[in-house]
Parts: sequence; structure tokens; C-alpha cells
Amino acid sequence: MNNIKESIRQINTNLMSTKKRSNVVAFMSIGNLQPQRTVVANMAVMYGQAKKKTLIIDTDFSENIFLDTFKVESKVGLLDYLEKQNIDMQEIIVKIPGQNVSIIPSGSDEKKQYRIF
Repeated sequence: MNNIKESIRQINTNLMSTKKRSNVVAFMSIGNLQPQRTVVANMAVMYGQAKKKTLIIDTDFSENIFLDTFKVESKVGLLDYLEKQNIDMQEIIVKIPGQNVSIIPSGSDEKKQYRIF
């Protein structure tokens, strides 16, 4: 856990030291995603506790890991929004109780059998 905390501190320090400030932080990787997801979830909570509205957009269409991480449920997500015309953006945003953090999950479970490329 100390490695995760140190990684988060280092990322945050690097973000704060850049001359051009951004409201978007994007993480991308291939391979083992569990450590990265842990960092993303912890950073989101950290920024949420600092009174910054934080939104995690999960684009891993093979599973909804952030729903499990924060112990929340959703029937729809990004994939559903992109495929259907009758879903409003607000329907796919899941607010985390007690946090200033929300998630847009990757999509409905029945679509998980398909790999998106």
C-alpha cells in the first residue's frame, strides 16, 4: 500500500508542477490493469476529499471494475450510451455515496462477452 501512496503523491506532485494546468488526467495502459485501477480510484478519492468534483470514465469494456471497487451498481454505462439514442448522459453517471466522486462505468454486463477494438 505504501507504493500506491507514494505513486499517487508523485503523480500529484508532477501534475501540480506543470506550467499548463488541466482539469483532465488520463491513464492508459495494456497488460495488468489492477495496480493502475487502484491508483486511479485512490486519486479520485483524494481529489474528491480536496473538494474537487471527480469523474472516472471507465473505458475497459471487458469488466466494470470501478463499480466493484466502490461497491455501487449500474445497469447502463458508456457502451450503452454510445450504442443507444435514448439514454441521457445523466443516466450513466453513478455518484459514489459520501464522496465527491462519480463514475461512468464501461457498460452493461450482457455486452461484456464482446471485445471492443
